[in-house]
Amino acid sequence: MQHLTLSIFIGLFAPAMVYADVLHDLVEKHSFAGRFTQRVISPEATVLETATGQFRLLRPDYFWWEIESPERQLLIAVGDTLTQIDWDLEVVVEREITNETRSTLHWLLAPRSDLESAFEITLSDAEALLTPVGEGTGVLNIAISRVNNELWTLRITDLGRQVLEFSLLENPELSVEVSAFDVPETAF
Repeated sequence: MQHLTLSIFIGLFAPAMVYADVLHDLVEKHSFAGRFTQRVISPEATVLETATGQFRLLRPDYFWWEIESPERQLLIAVGDTLTQIDWDLEVVVEREITNETRSTLHWLLAPRSDLESAFEITLSDAEALLTPVGEGTGVLNIAISRVNNELWTLRITDLGRQVLEFSLLENPELSVEVSAFDVPETAF
């Protein structure tokens, strides 16, 4: 089962690779898109907040994270530039992405070699657990699991033991192209 879990992990994070099993389609994907639910969970296991929205990933350089509820925000990464739009605050911020400023979600675009350099990877039957090897990531660990063919769970535990949990529901019918990552115009 460790090989199966490793295949799931590689399929999410690494460039396309070929496996002769049910994960073949996943690891061959150049893109990954759908809907998400994110929850912030206290160290005492209380849900502090919940948000929903849409995501798009196009390896290796494109990331789209649109929070639709409860507040409207959009994070778009193209190459080494991150643009954040907050419609409620009417603010647009653009900044450079480096390994030091890469958010945990941006690790989804990282090549496997970067992940192996930055994290100790522990595999089990149910998940891949990434534990930072150095300082600066701001997390204790990242746990990745696959619930079924289209549903993934990502749990990020920060240094205060608060958990940011993402349920990623893939929509395999969505076609993601580079043009889907254009920064929208705003009136502010």
